[in-house]
Amino acid sequence: MKYKKHLIFLILLLLFLSGCDRPRLTGVEFEEIDTSKDPLQIPRASLEPIIKEFKNGRFTITPVAAYKLSGMVVSRKSYSDDWDGKISPVDLAVVWVKLAEPE
Repeated sequence: MKYKKHLIFLILLLLFLSGCDRPRLTGVEFEEIDTSKDPLQIPRASLEPIIKEFKNGRFTITPVAAYKLSGMVVSRKSYSDDWDGKISPVDLAVVWVKLAEPE
């Protein structure tokens, strides 16, 4: 009986891990992203503030610009423990132009 419980737990764990954070094919083909241009940033005065409420307080983030970027993500880090992880749970390192070139 003890081995049966361990086997069931192991199977469930493997099923869970096989479905987490894995890219899935969509069946849609995309053209290669053109990373040869600098990001475009457009000042905006009328964007709605983003309000995040927590049990220990409240944050208001006021966007000041919109931007468009065609780049390549070279690093990703997740945060969740501190207050800043509640505001920005994922940190991406993105490159474009020369840094996005394969060499």
